[in-house]
Parts: sequence; structure tokens; C-alpha cells
Amino acid sequence: MRRAFAALIVCAALGFPGAARGAAPPADPWPRQFKSGGVTILVYQPQVESWTGNMLTFRSAIGIRKADPKDDVFGVLVAKARTQVDKASRMVLLEDVVVTKRSFPTLPDNGLIYLFSLKTQLGPTQRTIALDRLLASLAASGAAAQPGVPVNNDPPRILVSQTPAFLVSLDGTPALRPIPGTHFQRVINTRAMLLADEGAATFYLRVGDGWLSAGAISGPWEPMPTPPDGLEGAAKSVAETGVVDAPEGPSAAAPAIHVSETPARLIVFAGEPVFAEIPGTTLGRASNTANEVFRDAATSQYFVLLAGRWFRAADLAGPWVFVPSTELPPDFRKIPADAPGADVPASVAGTPQSREALSANGIPQTAAVKRIGGPTFAPKFDGAPQLAPVDGTSLQCVVNSPTPMIQVNPNDFYAVRNGVWFTSPALGGPWVVAATLPAAISAIPPSSPLHFVTYVQIFSATIGFVYEGYTPGYLGSIATPEGVVVHGTGYGYPPWIGSAWYPAPATYASWGGPSPAPKGGLYGSYRDALSAEVRSVFTTESGGIVSTNPRTGKASPYGLVQADNDVYVDKDGQVYSNAGGRWQQHSSAGWSDATADMAWADRESQARAAGEIAFQRFSQSVVGAAPPESPAPSGTPKP
Repeated sequence: MRRAFAALIVCAALGFPGAARGAAPPADPWPRQFKSGGVTILVYQPQVESWTGNMLTFRSAIGIRKADPKDDVFGVLVAKARTQVDKASRMVLLEDVVVTKRSFPTLPDNGLIYLFSLKTQLGPTQRTIALDRLLASLAASGAAAQPGVPVNNDPPRILVSQTPAFLVSLDGTPALRPIPGTHFQRVINTRAMLLADEGAATFYLRVGDGWLSAGAISGPWEPMPTPPDGLEGAAKSVAETGVVDAPEGPSAAAPAIHVSETPARLIVFAGEPVFAEIPGTTLGRASNTANEVFRDAATSQYFVLLAGRWFRAADLAGPWVFVPSTELPPDFRKIPADAPGADVPASVAGTPQSREALSANGIPQTAAVKRIGGPTFAPKFDGAPQLAPVDGTSLQCVVNSPTPMIQVNPNDFYAVRNGVWFTSPALGGPWVVAATLPAAISAIPPSSPLHFVTYVQIFSATIGFVYEGYTPGYLGSIATPEGVVVHGTGYGYPPWIGSAWYPAPATYASWGGPSPAPKGGLYGSYRDALSAEVRSVFTTESGGIVSTNPRTGKASPYGLVQADNDVYVDKDGQVYSNAGGRWQQHSSAGWSDATADMAWADRESQARAAGEIAFQRFSQSVVGAAPPESPAPSGTPKP
């Protein structure tokens, strides 16, 4: 079916924060259309061959449209480019594009004149593409596999409640420290507002807008209608430091309080568990809990998905054991896309959803960081710096710093903060943006609390910029040998507890860093390092979409594309299209039925349709409209 792309605008292209809901999303029409003399050049959507770090290799079909359609020419470009990824706007900019191969067999100059024309017109906005399109193509290419990390899958403490309940997680045994100017203490190794009087005879827990009290930290906890004098003031002074999570909502009813000094997860049901049958399966999914809890009628077993891992028990009270997703009942692979729990197959190895999750998990969020006038770093220590060995390596690290600081050699230190590496000859500085990283850092094992820093990479550097990025492993999302993405390595790490608490990476959580994930993204303050050329602005004009380069002031119209995005190139450089449900191959004689095995083309076509759906859904979610109908995988016959 022929699809027309809506003329959309975006406030700012790649390099700016993602558009807020209600703003216009980026435009991403394919094929891209350019004029060259009396012909129209169509650049079809890139097909990913590999994507490693920030380097993308791809091939694209190129159509040369002439006045008489019988004279149309098709060829292929193979190229590599450095990628700038902005996951907030879900757009990718291709920089430093280098064409490594071109093939236009029917043209005497092998398409050189058209290549020159494209180079002069390919400004930054024409070199952007939706991240979801590239991810789908990467999955179809089969080149998205990541080496799995051997994580730990020991079950956390799983607590189940059928009444309102609240989990207070402590990072080890309670550590009480005085609150200056008050006669109260705070348990510093938790994000909960957990206070005590001077003798620790009574503990106070903030829940909603009220307080609970207990004679011991383990409870029992009871409502406290009238807090003691000074408690609210002490809580306010603690809240202003930002070291606790702000209480939310009223405390109309006192919940059950569970306090755990070890990794724990809480499952709360609204009354007796209710399981709704999933059509076509023997599974029932719990409908009165926020967790993914299932019961398999065929085996009478319960299954729960926590931090990307599956645990099984014969009774909801436990005991729970880890079960690899490859050993789940087969019906977990059959959950319909429109059924509750449709996101679950992403955590089942071998499903299309899990492959997509693995692809996305390997793509870095990138930044161009200024070497001079860019971010700075000043170390902070709780007392005099203390060095300790990094297990499994020859490295040492500072254990009493909130920022990971690593000693490679006596005069060679590295630190990473908010996804940017810094280096210094001494702990006291001076610290500058690092341009390279020692290989030893990338070998830090998952059993080390510093493993998460291995997911922050430096790709390259120039005199002015360092190009670096982090994959979701930096935030705790880890690809496993099983073929799924889990959250947290599963290892328990010791925190630093002195006069301050520097938490260890969470054992089972989506954030694997040493502190809560920053709001607005790690690279929010570095986006201005991208050039004005990169931050080109999309505008609209009658007749189509126009990209304006602020450096030159020239506008390059996309135009409303009068061609389907259904031309593909195989790895041998042969051009194919789907015409009326059958694949055709292009040659000097025109289009004819394809005789080769076209399974690869079916995968590419399905991936292109999936990428289009994902892009349109993101675009509609930005503007707040309903998502569009799914486009067909392939187009109509050529004119």
C-alpha cells in the first residue's frame, strides 16, 4: 500500500533534549528525495550490516528516477558512519559518512556523478534516522548478538502480601547517625525516611503524609497520630539534602511494613490473588497486582518475573527458585500481543521481543564532550581517601568516594561521573576529560561493584571533542548468556558507610549505578557540545518538509515522497522490491520475478514495517494522539 508521510516538525534535532508530550516529533520520511539536474535521487532506508559501539555499517538502495520510468536506474551504496544517538528523541545522526562501495552497473561512471550530488545535499538533518528503524534492521541482520555476562541469579527475599504493604530496604545492618541541630538520628543506609530518637529506643518511619513508630527497626509498626516535638523539623532538614525519597500521597491506612537488610522484592495483591486466563494457553496472570505473577494450570506452579529473572514456586509463600527462561512452560512464548502481560516475552529467550531487547541494550547513548570548556570533575571523599583492590584485576579503587575512582598505575587515575570519563596523575587532580581508557578497566568482572563502569566507552577523540557513550549496562540492564536482558548483576556488594553512605549498585534493579538515576538523562548538560550544524532545525513549508542548516542558511526540501519504502539490497548488491506480494529483482532489463531464496528479504521487510510502527507510535505518543494503524510490510508494484 502506498503511504504518505505526515508533514511534521521538531523544535530541535539531535543534540537537544527529547520533545515533551504535545510537541511535534522529528520527521523521518523514507525514501529520502533529492533533485539532481533533471532526475530525482531516492535514497531508501538503510539496511544495517553491523553496529559496534558508535560505528554503523549499512547498505542502501539508490533509485535514479528519470522522465520516463522505463529509464529508471537502481544501484547500491555501502557506507560506514559514526552514530550520535539521542534516546530521548529516539533519533540517530550519522556523522563522518564514508562510502566504501557503490554499484550502478548500468551507468558508465558507476554512479559517480550522482554520488557527488548526494554529498553536496546530505546535510545533518538528511542524515538522521529513527532509532527504532535501525534497531529493527539490526535485529533482522542477525548481527545484534551480544556476549552475555555471567550474572548471579540467586533468588532475592520475595515477600508476598494480600494487604497494603511497604518495603524498607536497608543496605546492610542499620547505620544510625545524628541529625545536626536535633535530638534525632537517621538510619543513613536507606532511601526511606527512617529516624530514631537519641537512644534508638523508638524508630519513626515516614509513610505518605504521616508517621509510623516501632520499638525496634523490625517492628511491629503502629500509626502515630501525634509525632514527638522536633520530628517534623528533623525530617524537613533531611529531606532538603536529597538523600531520601520524598513521601508520596496520604497515609489513610497504615500499611504492613517489611524491613530487609538483604536484597528483597515485595509483591502486593489487592486481596486474594485473582488469576485471569490467557487465551490459547494454560497460563493465568494475576490481575490484582502490579507485578507479573502467573499460575500454570498444567503444572500447578507459580511464576514471577522480577528484574528480568523468572522465579518459580509451588506456593506463593515460597520457597522460590530461579528458573531459566528456556525452561519455562512453552505457553509463555504464546502470550498474544493484545493480551495482558504481552511484554513478558521480552524476558523469554529466543522470542522476537527478547531479540529486540538485546539489540536495544547494545546501542549506546552518545555524547560529544568538549575537552576544553566542557564538564569538570572535583573528587569528594568521606575522610582521607582509602584504596582497596578491585577483585579479579590488578586495579585499585577508592572505596570512600561517591564517584567510581580507579587507580591503574601509581600516577594514573580514572573516574567516571554521569557517563563521562576523567583522568588525573593524582587523586587530588588536576582532572581532565579522558581521551582514552586502559583495557584493564573493561575487564572488571560482574562480581565487582565497579562492573557497571565497563559500559561507559570512549570511542574516539579529536583536538576539541571526546566521543563517548554508555549502553544500558551502565544503568544496570545486563545481557546474559541465556539471551535475555536482566536488571542488576544479582551480586550483593558492600556499601561504604562512614559519616556518609555511598550505596553499592543495586543487586536487582533497573538502576545499577552508585546512586539514584539522574532525572533528564546523564548527558543532558553536554548536548550543547554538539555543533550548530548537528542541531539543525526542521521547519515546514507547503509541499513537504524542509530542513534548514543554520550554518549556511540553506533549506533542503524533502518533499512529499512519491515512492514506497520497499526497495532492498542483498549482501551481493542486488536490488529487489515486492510487487503485488511477490519479490522482483532489478536488472538492466527492468524488473523480473526473483528466483533466489528471499527469506532474507522477508525478514528485512518485516523489520522495516516493525520499525515504522515503532517510530509512528513514538511520534504519536509525543503529540498525544492515538497510534496509527500498522503499515503493510511491503509496497505496491513499481510505476
